[in-house]
Order: sequence, then structure tokens, then C-alpha cells
Amino acid sequence: MTYYIDNPDINKQVISGIKIISPKDFLENKIDESDNIIVLCELNIDKNDKTINRTEFYGIKFVQELRRKKYKNKVLFVSFLPMSYFRDTKSIYLDLLQFAGHYYLQLPAKPEDYKQSLNQIDILGELSLYDLIHHFCGIREIFDEKIHSINSSFLNPTADIESLKIKSKKYLIVYIRN
Repeated sequence: MTYYIDNPDINKQVISGIKIISPKDFLENKIDESDNIIVLCELNIDKNDKTINRTEFYGIKFVQELRRKKYKNKVLFVSFLPMSYFRDTKSIYLDLLQFAGHYYLQLPAKPEDYKQSLNQIDILGELSLYDLIHHFCGIREIFDEKIHSINSSFLNPTADIESLKIKSKKYLIVYIRN
């Protein structure tokens, strides 16, 4: 079965072979190994069916939670925003959106586009799922990945503590000696 994770009170589309379901209802159902999901990035309800702001990108956070629970199947992200939005804003979600096991489709799209896009996605293996969980499925993991990606030449272990402060737009990293 393929599930479209969205607010069923708002999205009344009928798509053959795809069931529109809320995050809460999806989590309450037993997830089958063959179930694939289509997730609206700008989901406006959370896993408790409480209304949230679309700019929180709860759909992406929902997938992160599923991945932490070892969900391996295909995930098609759909969004009203172009992929360039996530690139240009240097979104912390960009790496997840582009990781194996996922595909991104900008809305509006036809049901045939959903099915065609799902066919292009591979199911994650154990190693890929491990990498995904430990690099892109939590704020700490994302932060650790960003720190790891910084060129090590910026860190001089013999420098004094003041020279070891690195400032960027979003992060302040401080090396502390024992």
C-alpha cells in the first residue's frame, strides 16, 4: 500500500492505489514492510492531529521520526516549494531530501507523477538506514555532520582558545581543552 501523509480534512483527492492518511492514523496502523509513503513537507498537523504552522516542515520531521524507528521503505517528499528553496536557504533538511531512499517532487503533480517517482526510489539497506539515522535524523546528528564537514585546517590544536572560535551564519563551534 502507498500512503499519502497529509491532512485528510483538507486534502480530498482520490488517487487510485494511494490512501490519504494523517500522521497519527499512519502511526496507529501497523506499518508493513512493503508500505511506501508520500509526505507533504508543509504538513499542517502533527502526530497528535494538532494544528501546526506549515513553515515548520513537519512532514520532513515526521519522516525523520519514522527513520529513527527503522522505517526502510520508499519516501516521496512533495512540496509547494522548489528544491532550490532548500538549497538556497541551506536548509538542515537538504541532505535528508537528497539521501538514498527519498525523492522530491514539486507540486502540483499528477497521480502518475507520484507513481513514476516512487518507482525511481530504492528501499534502504541496513547500512544506508544506519547512515541516514546517524547523520540526518536529529538535530544533534545534523549538527555533528555539519561540524564533521568543516575543513580540519580551521582547527589548530596548538592555538589559544580565542583563536579556536569559529563563527558562521548558524553555528558557533568552540574547541575546549581538557
